[in-house]
Amino acid sequence: MFQKYNISTIQGIVFNYFTAAIIGLIVHPVIPSEAVNNSNFWMASIPLGFLFISVFYMISLTAQKVGISAASVSNKMSLVIPVIASIIIYSESSGWMKIVGILLALVSVVLTVHKKEKNENKEASSSRIILPLIVFIGTGVIDALINIAQKSVLKTEDETSFFISTTFIISGFLGLLYVFVLQKDKTEKIQWRNIIAGIVLGIPNYFSIFLIMLVIGEGKIESSVIYPIVNIGVVLSSTLLALLFFKEKLSWINYLGIVVSVIAIVCITYK
Repeated sequence: MFQKYNISTIQGIVFNYFTAAIIGLIVHPVIPSEAVNNSNFWMASIPLGFLFISVFYMISLTAQKVGISAASVSNKMSLVIPVIASIIIYSESSGWMKIVGILLALVSVVLTVHKKEKNENKEASSSRIILPLIVFIGTGVIDALINIAQKSVLKTEDETSFFISTTFIISGFLGLLYVFVLQKDKTEKIQWRNIIAGIVLGIPNYFSIFLIMLVIGEGKIESSVIYPIVNIGVVLSSTLLALLFFKEKLSWINYLGIVVSVIAIVCITYK
């Protein structure tokens, strides 16, 4: 949608972070002093704030230099990192059905986002390996840190909400630093359409992360189950939205990916 309405991606993302932070402070206006005075709170929040904005930039760079499919696949396949971390750190179950489901989830991501890109750069270069690898590791570390923070640091909904807000504020200010200092094109002006787009994006951004963290915190569903399902859900919903609203055509490989993703969910949630 940003591309369709000529929205500055970086500006939209920056305003999205500030919007998400403000939404969190409105929904849960209590500032938990226990969390603020906890060094572990900031040891998780500050790195996440840096990772949110930097990994997003790397995803956009990967899409431009390597291809959209490469960016999408490396982003969503990173689910293996928080899953493995959950099994090792929190001794979550690792039955053969779950392992099969996770492997099928990875396959479904590759198949569902597979596209023959007309403008994809075919030149052999280190960026074709390094950029997707950075996205893969960065996104995986983000999910793992969120999981650890929710299970080991945050105790209440207020703390979870405040944690998200502080993380987004850090990301927002780092984004502003990029826009006004580091960005090569400093002639790009702040425009209202970029602010509005950021606000529209920031509202679901806050609630999506907040709700995922609440589910993790409840402990009724293992996080090694949550992350594969969430990633599959994102891929499926974005694919269907692209089909309905952007008239993108799906190949038989994409449809096969959708079928495999459903099977993956069944395997992962099988008891």
